[in-house]
Amino acid sequence: MSKITFKDVPAPPAGKLKTLDLFLISMGGVIGAGVITLIGPAIGMTGYSVWLAYAAAILLGFLMIFPIIIASTTIRVGGGIYSLCGGMSNPTIAGMMSYTYMIYVLSAAIFAIAIRTYLGELFPALNTVWTAVIVLTIFYVINLLGLNVFAKAAAIMTWVLFAGLILFIAYGLPQISQPIFDFGGEKFFAGGIKGFAAAAFLLMYSTQGYYIAIFYGAGAKKATRDIPKAILLCIPFLIILYVGVAIVNVGVLPLEETAGKTLIVAAKNIMPPTLATVFIIAGPIMALTTTLNANFSMNMYPLRQACRDGWLPRSFATENRYGIPWKVLTYQYLIALIPLLLNFNITLITNNIQLVLTCINVFVVLGIWNIPKKFPEAWAKSKLHMPKGLFYMFMCIAIGINGIIFVNSLLSLTPAVAIGNSVLLIAAVALGLITSKKGNVIIETSVWTDNGAGSDD
Repeated sequence: MSKITFKDVPAPPAGKLKTLDLFLISMGGVIGAGVITLIGPAIGMTGYSVWLAYAAAILLGFLMIFPIIIASTTIRVGGGIYSLCGGMSNPTIAGMMSYTYMIYVLSAAIFAIAIRTYLGELFPALNTVWTAVIVLTIFYVINLLGLNVFAKAAAIMTWVLFAGLILFIAYGLPQISQPIFDFGGEKFFAGGIKGFAAAAFLLMYSTQGYYIAIFYGAGAKKATRDIPKAILLCIPFLIILYVGVAIVNVGVLPLEETAGKTLIVAAKNIMPPTLATVFIIAGPIMALTTTLNANFSMNMYPLRQACRDGWLPRSFATENRYGIPWKVLTYQYLIALIPLLLNFNITLITNNIQLVLTCINVFVVLGIWNIPKKFPEAWAKSKLHMPKGLFYMFMCIAIGINGIIFVNSLLSLTPAVAIGNSVLLIAAVALGLITSKKGNVIIETSVWTDNGAGSDD
């Protein structure tokens, strides 16, 4: 029998982050390893239809996170997606998610490894492993300095990133020479429906991250207004940038020259050397650093709340003078270092993370499922209020997509790795059940229906 208790905590005062701040954080967070590093492997799976696979991935990604968008119009959360579990469903699920999330923070390694790859191609003489370690350390320090420093860094890097990707698209579109719109061509669906689906699901990893705005509920000026606006604003920008980059990357060279390769190959073939170098820094490297920066920031909120509630050691929630749980952040940093130093394969890590992320997403949707019943007045005022039948249909669609991705990720792993991952996930669930019976868990309120200081605006 569960021995979990509850503690009411008032909503924190409204923060300083506005819609534009949250939009830049979200775009910097979502544009990363996918558009930069995963397009090459996706081309190998589906051929010239990779741009269409990216469009499908964006649509599926939207349906996958739509429950979170609905939640963001209704409630304000202090612990990110952890709060959507701990404050809105069976609290034991929050425990299961806490331990699963300790594995998920490995995702920072994806961006560190990708940075190492691009630095190696740009500066062959560098010791790329230790250079990437230095980059990882820089963003660890930036996040230690507080939310304001993080947000300013995110804004500057994201504007540079936009410029870099637009440069690549604008320079490459006039040079397209391949039959990328020949739907009946032999190499359009090179891997058949199975290859197209595999590519779309692989690319989906880079099409969901814009929901991270919800992690900043405590720092938002008017959370239930600014957060959903920022999230929804990301969608048209993603379509233009992701599909545009994919069209250029697969369209300017023969298929065999881009399959499995990074964007650098195409950039060096369509741009003068100096401009290609500028693009590599402003595009690929900036995309990865913005996501790494956001990854450090967003992941500390669920883990901090899990520590405060007692699923993890409460001492780990100790904050420095900038309000940052430095022990949690240090844990993330050390976990990201391991695969970087051991030279893990980025596609393998991505499939591993997808496996873990789908489990977390299902936990989150199960929490959001209870919004109409748990917060009826706030739900009635939501700008995305809808009939309950339609609401639950979207919940089921999100769970279904997560289920498909889980199976696809599982099949993409070797039997040994798949079994190892399954054991870790089962262990996380078991730890959640065991800890909930020890009586040491006190769930703090981290879900509120006002935007700060008791205001409903």
